[in-house]
Amino acid sequence: MIDVAVIGGGASGFYCAIRIKELAPHLSVAIFEKTGKTLTKVRVSGGGRCNVTHDCSKTSELIANYPRGASFLKKVFQEFGVDQFLDWLHSHNVQTKIETDGRIFPTTNSSETIAGLFEYLANKYKIDIHKNHEWLGFTRIDNQFHQEFNDRLDSKKVNVISKLIVIATGGIPDLGKIIWKSSFEWVNPVPSLFSFNADKSDLNKLKPLSGVSVSNCKIKIMGEKEAFQGPLLITHWGISGPAVLKTSAWMARKLFDQQYKFKVLISWVGDFTEDQVREMVYKEIDNNPKKLWKNISIFELPNRLWELILNESGIDLNSVGSSLNKKLVNKLTENVMRFPIEISGKTTFKEEFVTAGGISTDSISFKSMEVKNQSGIYACGEVLDIDGITGGFNFQGAWSTAEIAARAISKLN
Repeated sequence: MIDVAVIGGGASGFYCAIRIKELAPHLSVAIFEKTGKTLTKVRVSGGGRCNVTHDCSKTSELIANYPRGASFLKKVFQEFGVDQFLDWLHSHNVQTKIETDGRIFPTTNSSETIAGLFEYLANKYKIDIHKNHEWLGFTRIDNQFHQEFNDRLDSKKVNVISKLIVIATGGIPDLGKIIWKSSFEWVNPVPSLFSFNADKSDLNKLKPLSGVSVSNCKIKIMGEKEAFQGPLLITHWGISGPAVLKTSAWMARKLFDQQYKFKVLISWVGDFTEDQVREMVYKEIDNNPKKLWKNISIFELPNRLWELILNESGIDLNSVGSSLNKKLVNKLTENVMRFPIEISGKTTFKEEFVTAGGISTDSISFKSMEVKNQSGIYACGEVLDIDGITGGFNFQGAWSTAEIAARAISKLN
């Protein structure tokens, strides 16, 4: 018999449990984690450095980075945003730094700083942690929750009674079975934040460029109006990097519906217009009429990428600047501004897996994170139908929703 059962040993589950104990030390709290590891995403985030949040003090700027759940999070962030979470970290002697792209990390550059803090505080506040405990559901009897877990190590059922439940399981599709039984409104989860696998014909062209990166690209899905900007990385399976991840986040449901078969158009020159690109090409022709095209560097693109663009434009690498006619200039401009790549799949990094979907925010009170038609049940983090682009935004959503839930629970008798 415990006061609060937190289902999920990830970022939001740990933070919520810790904050409940900090605000209401008299409450007994336990965390139940399905797997044998806790805080997995915390440890792998940011390449093992833990991108805890993003430098966005204004709520209006912060919510612009959430493809789903922005209106709900606007109210949440007004109560607890980036500055408040950083204040909490600093109060526990964890110092942070802001990088040039706005991502915020601990100054140690180690995710163990964050994971270690959470584990230390859980131990300090006597929060019981039960690993390999898979949540199977619950029954409400006399305002108490009788929950059943599968102990995956001993292959036996474990029964737990609690006064309250916090669902912090992350984006787990099969949780829908439990949600539906409990009459929550559930939005079917689909993958978000993934890289694109090039179709075989285009992959053969890209493979020799594996490892090449461009600092400022724009990506557009053919047939769609939106374009997404940022660094891009060519990989041995296709394309990745922030620009691709942004595209996958904002277009998650459409790409799912298309079974991840679509065409992308890449501008390798960020904010340049088509007229500017064409003008720069003609200027280079005038200034260097006898220079070989393979040695010309108009846009400061990596050599291997520039040679691919020239080849795809039908331009001989060993031809001179003055050899280009209007047709070739137009073709070169097209490939600089709208380089086509056929996509036939996705690559998701399992431990950084993010989903679009989960418990509908219409089912949740933004003031408490309590499920509207299930008193005593709270939800926070990625299990909600909210998700952000890469850069620390998903963690901020986890911290803020967990904080609101903890505050509400701490005020209960």
